[in-house]
Amino acid sequence: MPKRWIAAVCALAGWSGALAAPPAPDGGDRVLDRHIAMVAQAEDLLRTQRAQEALPIAAAVIRETDARLTGEKRTVYSGQSTEMVLANMLAAAARKQDAVDVGPPLGRALFVEGYALIDLGRRAEAGPFLDRAVTVSPSNPEYLCEAAAWHAERHELDVARDLYERCGASSGFAGAGPGKARMLAIAERGQGYVLIEQGRYDEAEAIYRQRLKTEPGDEKSRTELRYIQDQRAKEKKRSI
Repeated sequence: MPKRWIAAVCALAGWSGALAAPPAPDGGDRVLDRHIAMVAQAEDLLRTQRAQEALPIAAAVIRETDARLTGEKRTVYSGQSTEMVLANMLAAAARKQDAVDVGPPLGRALFVEGYALIDLGRRAEAGPFLDRAVTVSPSNPEYLCEAAAWHAERHELDVARDLYERCGASSGFAGAGPGKARMLAIAERGQGYVLIEQGRYDEAEAIYRQRLKTEPGDEKSRTELRYIQDQRAKEKKRSI
């Protein structure tokens, strides 16, 4: 099948950066504060098309955090907001897991590393960083959508669909209003894309038609509906 639009690749021009971070722990943590500043610098470099300069900064945050976590037996999370931290810890408690949140920089640095590699055309190297960002920040819809797109490009469709579904379920963490609506649209179009690739046209069509009810001006969904019609027509001709 010809290469087409991948639903959730978040173009850097439209990327708003990491979501709001919770405050540093009482009493302060100089390393954590330094890492927050370093990640913010790396994100700024990405926004100005300087991915090569962002890479070593993000890598240093990851390396230093991993060194501090040597011997840590608990499940490690890195929530980017107070709400994400709470969601992650409640999920761990439900699974009867011992868990610790190490603050927002680790997840942010992993995402920056993956995004920078994509920006530099080194897409194959980006996946492990995006996957780990999702592992430590499982409630972050932006990380979920980018990881989903990476797997969809490699035709790892079951993995991609699961990530898109999780992105939709976590869209509320993108904030109220446009942020949530944007992430939900990405997640739903991504699910539709995967279903088309799996030949499940009826299910994909239902998703795209619902998208148009929610957002009548969604031209990406209209394009995918036309694609479904074309594929059905081709299949009908082949069956004659």
